[in-house]
Amino acid sequence: MKWRYAIIMLAIALIIVLYFFANSFVGQDRYAAAEQILRLYKSDALALNQNILRTRFGFLLHYDPLRSGLRNMSILQDKLSQFVKDYKAPGIGLKDTLGEKLNIKKRLVVAFMRNNSILRNSVIYLPVAVSILTTENVAHSNLLNTLLLNVLLYTNSANEALAVKINNLVEQIPKAITYADTDTKDKLLLTNMLKHTKTILTYHPRLNTLTRQVLQVNLTDVIDSLSSLYSSERDKYIARANIYRILLFIFSLLLISIIIYMIICLRKSLRIETETNTKLNSEIDARKKAEEEVKHQNVTLETEVKNRTQTIIDTNEKLVNEITKHKKTSDFLRKAQEESKKNQHAKNVFIANLIHKITTSINTIIKNCKNNTIADDAVVNINKILDTVTDYANLEADTLNLEKTSFDFHELMTSCANKYQKLAQAKQLTFKLHLPEDCPQKLIGDHKRLNKVLENLLDNAVKYTEKGQIEVTVTYKIADPDQVILRFEIKDTGIGLNEEKRVHLLNLDDNDGDENNEDVNLNIIYCREIIKLMGGNLDIVIKDDVPGTIFCFSVGMQQGSKT
Repeated sequence: MKWRYAIIMLAIALIIVLYFFANSFVGQDRYAAAEQILRLYKSDALALNQNILRTRFGFLLHYDPLRSGLRNMSILQDKLSQFVKDYKAPGIGLKDTLGEKLNIKKRLVVAFMRNNSILRNSVIYLPVAVSILTTENVAHSNLLNTLLLNVLLYTNSANEALAVKINNLVEQIPKAITYADTDTKDKLLLTNMLKHTKTILTYHPRLNTLTRQVLQVNLTDVIDSLSSLYSSERDKYIARANIYRILLFIFSLLLISIIIYMIICLRKSLRIETETNTKLNSEIDARKKAEEEVKHQNVTLETEVKNRTQTIIDTNEKLVNEITKHKKTSDFLRKAQEESKKNQHAKNVFIANLIHKITTSINTIIKNCKNNTIADDAVVNINKILDTVTDYANLEADTLNLEKTSFDFHELMTSCANKYQKLAQAKQLTFKLHLPEDCPQKLIGDHKRLNKVLENLLDNAVKYTEKGQIEVTVTYKIADPDQVILRFEIKDTGIGLNEEKRVHLLNLDDNDGDENNEDVNLNIIYCREIIKLMGGNLDIVIKDDVPGTIFCFSVGMQQGSKT
């Protein structure tokens, strides 16, 4: 066992060393890639400086190499930043310095290209203008050619004496060269030539300064520093890899040595076990012969006993199965009968009460046919009762479908509150409605059945509250931009409920056996099923230190248009 533990420990150590060995190779690759980025960066920086000089001295007539070099260096700078961020590599200060210098160089190169374009345009225009003017005015060709020669010499050097001489020629030429009034074209050409000459005098030293500034922004020093840093980091990973390689070799030798030793030990133990097993097998064979003789004598007796025992067991099992089936059938029939009686009793009482209410409403219509208001209320009550009967029948058949219509939620709650405030005042009760002002007003859902649920619960609250108050509290939560979760609490200070009654009211298949409360129970069950269809649950809260009952439920509604 000790050797097994040693092998396990060595294997774990070997796996750990392999892990760090692999990480060392990964580190080498990462820093090698970073060095490749820096090499490309340095190459692009040197190429950019060369292209600046080629452009300045007229060997490069377009700016595509400059733009391409800046774009490549920006890409390499982003890759370098991503490398430092992803692997938390050292040299973040050098990386930031390199980025700042690159931004400065970008601005200077852009300014260089802009000024060089202006200067190049003037240098190209000036010989053309001088050629045209000398053709038109041969007498002053020497003066104009002198100006052109000095300008061309000035563009290849920064000689201040040439600049002074060119300025003098610019002031002298308009006085020396005159044209007739009709030669407006030549006048304009002369004016533009002088403007371009002044432009060359202005932009030539400026471009020289920009060229020096661009070349002075040295990126290679920072790149070399970063390359040296990453090269040292790569060397560290290489040194670690060499150490892990030695450790791997040592651990592998130890593991192989232990395995060879264990194989030798196992061969010895197997040889000893083989000899021992041979002896045991010979003894077992002798005992088997003796046992076979005894078994042969007991075979007949055991066979008879088994047959008789099996017959008795089979008979007993059949009897037990028959008794069990009979008991299960009896229990099932008894429970089904009791359940059917309870459900049928509840339904009969509920339907009887509904019929009684319908009869009362019809009688009210007949007796008060001259009173339109009373008759209308009775008709409304009959319609509500018939709707309840229809809904209950659909719930029993599992065919009830909710409507989705737009309605004003505030108007529904206000109308309900006005109705039950009058009923509460008739019993000298206080009725309160707590509805947040910011609660969504336009909703989409089955407002008729929501109103019916509220009325059923408020009917119970008014009926079983003799003094105190009834409070309706509405809160809401926005589940998503189109969905609203409405929570209702109907609190009364009535006679209250005990825990057993609460369980009965919330149990669809149970009732408390009180015939006077059957309609209340079924009304609660009706409310519970409607609330379930609306995506909520009905709960009854009982507090020992507070009189009365709190009915709570939540329903989901869709937000309607605010307009």
